[in-house]
Amino acid sequence: MRKIVIKIGKKKKRKPASSEESDDDPPPRHAARDDDSKRRSNRQVKRKKYAEELEARMSDDEVKAIVKAKKSGTGASKQPAVQLFVMEEDPFNPDYVEVDRVLEVSYCEDKDTGEEVVYYLVKWCSLAYEDSTWELKDDERPPANLWKKRDHSREYRNGNGLRDYQLEGVNWLLFNWYNRRNCILADEMGLGKTIQSITFLQEILRVGIKGPFLIIAPLSTIANWEREFRSWTYLNVIVYHGSMVSRQMLQQYEMYFRDTQGRVVRGNYRFQALITTFEMILGGCPELNAIEWRCVIIDEAHRLKNKNCKLLEGFKLMNLVQKLQAILKPMMLRRLKEDVEKKLAPKEETIIEVELTNIQKKYYRAILEKNFTFLAKGAGQANMPNLVNTMMELRKCCNHPYLIKGAEEKILEDFREVYSPTAMDFHLQAMVQSAGKLVLIDKLLPKMKAGGHRVLIFSQMVRCLDILEDYLIQRR
Repeated sequence: MRKIVIKIGKKKKRKPASSEESDDDPPPRHAARDDDSKRRSNRQVKRKKYAEELEARMSDDEVKAIVKAKKSGTGASKQPAVQLFVMEEDPFNPDYVEVDRVLEVSYCEDKDTGEEVVYYLVKWCSLAYEDSTWELKDDERPPANLWKKRDHSREYRNGNGLRDYQLEGVNWLLFNWYNRRNCILADEMGLGKTIQSITFLQEILRVGIKGPFLIIAPLSTIANWEREFRSWTYLNVIVYHGSMVSRQMLQQYEMYFRDTQGRVVRGNYRFQALITTFEMILGGCPELNAIEWRCVIIDEAHRLKNKNCKLLEGFKLMNLVQKLQAILKPMMLRRLKEDVEKKLAPKEETIIEVELTNIQKKYYRAILEKNFTFLAKGAGQANMPNLVNTMMELRKCCNHPYLIKGAEEKILEDFREVYSPTAMDFHLQAMVQSAGKLVLIDKLLPKMKAGGHRVLIFSQMVRCLDILEDYLIQRR
């Protein structure tokens, strides 16, 4: 936690709109992080108001009787029963994170860096004066009237440039950022949401916001985020993920600058953008929680649609949970491919029916007839296929018989009779000739590669992708 030293005599006061000055004292040490300074939720305010009205209607004798019953723990049934009806919680009010007025300004000194730190006593919209809080000075982002729409994409790293609709998306993101609005970019898959988000960060870097920026994304997309950062920008980006030892090395060598005595220099970071996963945040990351992020990008942000989301409860983004909850009611931009990318050729779909190999036909019939004698060949008692879900086993057989328990050993044993087991490609040929789909892929991929095409192969089975990985490694 950053240590703050209050310097008496350097404090300056700022009057509210009324003629009366605030009588509040300057913030004590750690005032910005004091639990008592947190704004009450709408539910708490209503409860307090209801309790005060109820207490006003009760006589002094009734109040004393209830207090006495609570202290003694007995006789509660003899006292007049008082039933409180608690109203359901209303949706989050975005006014609670809007500044109504600044009541006072306090100038403090950071003990670690010696730099001046500015605190503001803020009254929030739709909340009473007693709910005012001391807040750190916000980012020095430009005023909204300085936003200008770009008509042409600038040239980014490696000569990359934005398409027209992507430039429109970046302009829209910048417009919302200048106007201090949360927003959702909800373009259809394939239109480059990642690229638009990254170039948006590059643009705000150009106006003086040097980071740090936080990107929270699913684990499966982390590598793509890092690759696009390095392809489009010169930002120093790190991936915060892995074992505890890996994360400790990241903290030691990639995250912080240190003084001559080896102490961390607070507020000054080696990196400009940090990519991490939802799971890493939910697991608890105090080192990330302590950083004042200048911009946060959340990939697949539908995880935040539940206002009780653990991410909101467990991670203090922008020093205020409500600011993330306010994402639930933002501006949203949604484009479809047919609306923005006119040059795309219409999608062509060709369905190729592939015949099962002889090996697949044998296993297919054995599964259908529950022929355990055939299925047990090459498999031990503990390695027998599970025929409780016959349809799933048939699907495995149609994709590749290696997916069936015990089948690979039996197939390799039989293949030795028709192919030299000492050949370099023995396992490759056994793998390919066992499945009709792999026979087709083995014929198509060399032609597609020679034509300069890129190929994306989908499968709903992870083990099927493992087989494809083995095939590609051996075919290399």
